[in-house]
Amino acid sequence: MYQFYHFDTYPINTTKSSKAFGQVSKEFMRHPSAVPHIENPQPPILRFGVDAYRAEQIIQARIKKAKDARGRKIRKDAQVCISSVVSFPRELEQQFPEFYEDWVQRNINYFRRQYGENLLSVIEHQDETHPHLHVIVGMPDTIEPGKAALKNIHSPYMKRDSLEGSKTMKNTAYNEACRKMQDDYYRRVSVHHGLLRTGPKRKRLTRKEYVTAKREAFLLAQSLRENESLKFNLTKQTKKFEIKQKKLLTLESSVKKNAKQVIKQKEDLRKRENSINEKENKIENQEKYLLAFLDKNLEPNKTKRFYSNTVKNLKNKLNEYFNLFNEYRDKYNKLTVNHINLEQSHTKRKIENERLKNENQKLKAALQIYKNSASIVINDMGYTI
Repeated sequence: MYQFYHFDTYPINTTKSSKAFGQVSKEFMRHPSAVPHIENPQPPILRFGVDAYRAEQIIQARIKKAKDARGRKIRKDAQVCISSVVSFPRELEQQFPEFYEDWVQRNINYFRRQYGENLLSVIEHQDETHPHLHVIVGMPDTIEPGKAALKNIHSPYMKRDSLEGSKTMKNTAYNEACRKMQDDYYRRVSVHHGLLRTGPKRKRLTRKEYVTAKREAFLLAQSLRENESLKFNLTKQTKKFEIKQKKLLTLESSVKKNAKQVIKQKEDLRKRENSINEKENKIENQEKYLLAFLDKNLEPNKTKRFYSNTVKNLKNKLNEYFNLFNEYRDKYNKLTVNHINLEQSHTKRKIENERLKNENQKLKAALQIYKNSASIVINDMGYTI
């Protein structure tokens, strides 16, 4: 079981050496006239972007505004799209369907990283020997002279066309770039799914050696997937930890702020209490003085009424102060209760924080163990990831 990754480029019109992309798009979409070689054609499955017919329309629209390096319309036989095909062993798909789904998503991510907005479509076929994906990449969407050429996004063309030298030198550069593309695809996609870089004939392996290599590749893929799953869980736990830590910091800030408010309110309450006590003492002293004065006064009734009203008014004011004092005391008590609750919550958060830290350390240690085991398998197989 080894990787299969192949690409071709197509013009929009048929040439002597190449068929038009329109013919290819019909095959991708399983048009009856285009698939006589398929025994039981099944509808294509669109995995990303638009279908092949719409991709062809997009490419034609880009052709109309594209210019060559001299500012002229591009040639009718110019290569305007890249069509890649990648396949997955049917045996593995049936035995490990989750491997296959992950392989599909990795391919989409890989080609998106490679071609960006020029990746137009990823179409899946399940009606042949092995499930496979057709990847459609359009020429760059630009009016800048010379920038719409495929060599600007396709490294083998770029290496070949940028090299000054003989045709042999250009072909060598092209082939080397193709090998690097295959190596890169292997590192980023195939190795994660138990696929070998090359087949037994290419490596000159015996049947037994090839079976062993397949088994090791599969074990490596499982190990890598476990590492990725562990890494994902670790990242998830770390994010939870960071969120809780942030809440803890917010809570600490709130506790400190409330503590300052409680202290300030307590001080204000103490000052108001002292002020009320002073006023109460003054009123009592004044009342005693007035009563003593009334006892000596020649017109006691008139004077007594006047001072009695004065004392009454003073007592009313005193009651107002008492009510205000009680109001502030209630507020202070509520703040104190809230402060105690916040401190208790803060303590619980600290305990939870310590627990999460310990879990985080355990997960990191487990991840390192998996990484070390994967490295051992990789070194034994002689692969570099």
